[in-house]
Amino acid sequence: MSYELNEARELVLRAGLELVKRGLIARTWGNISARISDTQFVITPSGRSYDGLVPEDIVIVNIKDCSYEGEIKPSGEMATHAEVYRQCPDINFVIHTHQMYASAISIMGADLTEFETYNELLKEKGRKYDEILGNCVPCAKYAISSSVALASRVKASLKKNPGCRALLLRHHGVVCMGKTYDEAFLVSEALEDVCTSKYEFLTQTFMDTAAKDLIADYGSSYRDNSVIHLTACGKTASWPAGYIKDASRGDIPSSIKGIAMLHDTIYQDININYVEHISGNFTNIISRLGKSIKPYIDDQTQIIGVKLPCTKINIRLRRLRNGKRIVNLLKDNNAILLKSGGALCTGATKDDIDAAAMVLEKGCMAAVLAHLMPVIKPVPKRDAIKMRDIYKNSYSKLKDSAPTATTLCELTEQ
Repeated sequence: MSYELNEARELVLRAGLELVKRGLIARTWGNISARISDTQFVITPSGRSYDGLVPEDIVIVNIKDCSYEGEIKPSGEMATHAEVYRQCPDINFVIHTHQMYASAISIMGADLTEFETYNELLKEKGRKYDEILGNCVPCAKYAISSSVALASRVKASLKKNPGCRALLLRHHGVVCMGKTYDEAFLVSEALEDVCTSKYEFLTQTFMDTAAKDLIADYGSSYRDNSVIHLTACGKTASWPAGYIKDASRGDIPSSIKGIAMLHDTIYQDININYVEHISGNFTNIISRLGKSIKPYIDDQTQIIGVKLPCTKINIRLRRLRNGKRIVNLLKDNNAILLKSGGALCTGATKDDIDAAAMVLEKGCMAAVLAHLMPVIKPVPKRDAIKMRDIYKNSYSKLKDSAPTATTLCELTEQ
């Protein structure tokens, strides 16, 4: 039974905040919808932070043709949600997430089956995975997010697998469905349980022996007007931007002068306000392999770049020796892997850094699978370039823009 309009909007709002809380989405990524009749559903708006939404921001969309009411533009993924409601008349709530383990498993391009085996493997969870997830979670073939092609891939998978309650979207994320809000979230949680178990089984031997430690700490900093504030190696320092021109400044602890030069050099040439050396278990592992990686998750291409380079930071005699190379790499990417472990991230805001860290960790999680299974292919280069260009020039500006901003879906189809 479909929801009444006001209840549907309230549940969609609640779901958005819950997805952020659980770390299942970054920024405005992901979207939620609820059926309100046989002909309409409501869905989250495009490019808006969930913590700033009110019920009236949740857009009413027509299932038949994806036309919508009002001036606020709906999520670019509305066509995918519409296909779910067309193909599955018993479904009343849909959540699209980029949850970590399921997104990583999606790059394999394989359907998930035999869920009854997980009832025993994960018996401490007390869930009947075969009852929650059904006979199969199909993996829809890859297409650019928010595109008509992706909606068509979803349609094909649903037709081939009637009654399924979740879909993997290759290189992208998942769609989880339920008759109710609670059921859709249960499907999402159960799917992540299964994908976590499968991922750990596939990677355990490698993870047990992989190098995970950080060899050096390159600190974090932010720029406040013309002053840079740095924390590194347990020490702090502040100085006017331009320190690179005066390496003899005595107000910076000598042990971190080279790191200060690194941060100062980046701020001189790139228009950002935050620089941070981040680490995560998978990011550290991939970085210590010492190789640049291609993207296997498409939001990595958008937030970070088309290719994730790996380099070293050369600091000798308290001076940065390869600043130009670091800056050149960061001009095309919002993060670079470091051979000494972790990654160096840049951003206009702290939110940029946090989003990059989350997406990078998921991307490196996927890269571990690809490292172990070379048959896995990355996101097609042409698509990666297109999505990065869209994100840099248009979509990244939507987060704080007016509700009438162009949606990613429209941009993708140009």
